[in-house]
Amino acid sequence: MSLVLEPPPPPLSKSKTGAPLKRCFTSIRTALSPPNHRFRASRFPLHPTSSSRPTVTVVLKTEKEKNAVTEQKDPPVRIVAVVGQGSVSPLKCTPWEEVMMHTPVDQVCNYRCIASFESPKLEAFSLCVLQKNNCLDLDAKIPEKPYVQPMLKFRGKDLCHETAEDLFVGWMGSLDWSWRVVAGQNPAYDQFPCQYQLFYRGKAKGSFWYEPVFQVKTLEGELVWRRRKYRVKRANVPGTFYFSVLDNGVVSKEYWTIVDVSEDFSWGLFHYHGAARVAGQSYTGAVLVSPDGTYPKQTQNNRLSSALEKCGIKEWELYTVDNCACQDPPLGIPEGSSLHSMVDAKDQSWSSV
Repeated sequence: MSLVLEPPPPPLSKSKTGAPLKRCFTSIRTALSPPNHRFRASRFPLHPTSSSRPTVTVVLKTEKEKNAVTEQKDPPVRIVAVVGQGSVSPLKCTPWEEVMMHTPVDQVCNYRCIASFESPKLEAFSLCVLQKNNCLDLDAKIPEKPYVQPMLKFRGKDLCHETAEDLFVGWMGSLDWSWRVVAGQNPAYDQFPCQYQLFYRGKAKGSFWYEPVFQVKTLEGELVWRRRKYRVKRANVPGTFYFSVLDNGVVSKEYWTIVDVSEDFSWGLFHYHGAARVAGQSYTGAVLVSPDGTYPKQTQNNRLSSALEKCGIKEWELYTVDNCACQDPPLGIPEGSSLHSMVDAKDQSWSSV
């Protein structure tokens, strides 16, 4: 059945000044921390993070309530996709009207809702209303600060674009993934469990792809696997890249920097700036990665601290990813893809030079 919009709702409530209340939309990532999100207390234990439960606003029913003048500091967002006459969401038969009414301050809850009900129809709705027509009239920009310098040398040689791509490819080939995320600076992004990074070269000449695989706890408490696909383009400076992805109908564009990768590929640190333009959201963050999702050895403390300092991050600011229950991740890359070009994680011949 084709996607249609709900009939026009009652007039928007106005504040006491008579001005229309401001509407805003929440994107996937943010630099703001959820109010009950815990900082990592210790460097080595893996603490699962928490996220707030969604707040569902009940639709006003009586004429008196509809006509009442109310004053709200942060009104709820209403985006309704009618997916069939009388259709209800899978969330305990809750109407879609209620599922999609959320306050615009809890980005983790918002993305959990999207991930819980993602479907071709939801994507088509977002693509039409937000991405193609920008009905909310938003225009977020990728942040320019902080400026983070990429690493300049790897294994004693100047970093080039090919080697930088190989650092992203990481352990792919020896393992079924490039890297696993240990911790990150952005709470809304890094709170999702079991994050795998898959980097590879595509069939087309010069093409390069990034596919993150991660878990999301749905609104009903079920852990489900999700996967995205980013197109990656080289920026001007080796070790910097432009990423772009279509996520549930909304395009996000990002600028990534390889801050540091150890010579033995035991860990790496990647920094990113990004924006979902039509969703009105800009964000920054950094991810610490390793082949198995555990923290680097104590011998790497000074080097890791120096890399974090380049990003303006202290180690205690990192949020640990829960890598404890990661059964049967949907991994694999397209047939015909290629991997390393200049350096390989399993090649340790450099250490004897």
